[in-house]
Amino acid sequence: MPLLYGEEEKAFRRLQEEIIKSTPDLSIFAWSLSGRHNDGLGTYCSVLAEAPGYFAGVVPSELRTDALKVEFSISNIGVRLQSTLATYQEGQQGFHYVLPLNHATIFGGVLVVLLRKVGKNQFLRIDPYRIYNIDISHVVPVLHGTHHLLLKPPPHQAPDPDPRMSAIWVNEEYIQSLRLSRLSIKLSTPNLRIHQIYPRSRFDEKDQLFFLNESDDDRQDWGVLKLSLQPEIAINKGHPPVTVEFMLYVTSWGCLPEPQYSLVPCGDYAREIDAVHSEVVAPELDSRSLLHALAEQDIPRTTQAVIEVPDTRYTAIVAVNCSGGYCKWNLDITGDVIETGSVPNVQQITTWWKLHGLYAR
Repeated sequence: MPLLYGEEEKAFRRLQEEIIKSTPDLSIFAWSLSGRHNDGLGTYCSVLAEAPGYFAGVVPSELRTDALKVEFSISNIGVRLQSTLATYQEGQQGFHYVLPLNHATIFGGVLVVLLRKVGKNQFLRIDPYRIYNIDISHVVPVLHGTHHLLLKPPPHQAPDPDPRMSAIWVNEEYIQSLRLSRLSIKLSTPNLRIHQIYPRSRFDEKDQLFFLNESDDDRQDWGVLKLSLQPEIAINKGHPPVTVEFMLYVTSWGCLPEPQYSLVPCGDYAREIDAVHSEVVAPELDSRSLLHALAEQDIPRTTQAVIEVPDTRYTAIVAVNCSGGYCKWNLDITGDVIETGSVPNVQQITTWWKLHGLYAR
């Protein structure tokens, strides 16, 4: 191999990088180690192969005729991918982010690489022992935009990192240890759904949490979710299913003694929510800016949303409860539906938003 590509184990890595620069074919990621391993799903590694032999056992496939061209290149972070990532959930594999490789197999499926989110729009490959052939109908596109497929795990800044961790392969314990702060979201009622997530780049849909790594700006400890509850109630025949929507705002889960959060019915605060949304989608929004926007629009800081279900005699009550501590917080969201006449007359407690030592409505 020409010295242009380096020496020893670096040579094949640099060859793959040169191929990526000239050929927009995702099959460059379709490699797997020979043999099987019991903990493949718990092993995370580079998206590029370490040796030519890794391609020896690849399942025969061909480019899908409906496949779109994908733009990707090598950056200082890893493989910079301008494409759509998807999610996949079935059987024992559970939920995963996946990168469809746009190649169909003779078995009728499509080749995908499983991915683990480890940073802001940053992913490692899951399971170096297997390329997954799955039914394309089980793949749901969710993440559009720019993503980075890492060539090595993010560095651990702990003073005494675990010596058992490989510089090339890491396990789940390593990934969790990178998350300096996190806010878990638990939907404890079956008919609760998440529809919109901001910032999606810092939300892990596998673990259902917002997170900050050691190298992240701690002012990014904020999150906004648009959720819905579809009550299981009897309605008139032919009437479409009824859904109630609400917003969850949460901030300061990494720097204050406890996070600040609020549940807000979308219908009752439509104008205020739209005004805050213009700030939420701004690329440089931080937790302080979100707090000021919520206070300026008089968004109440409440732990419960009471919403009358349209065209019915029912009312939905959605509540959030916070637990945890020391930058590891959990928000448990529950929902219930009762007859409007039976709603308890409980005074809603509204507190003020804390703005760095000051309080504002």
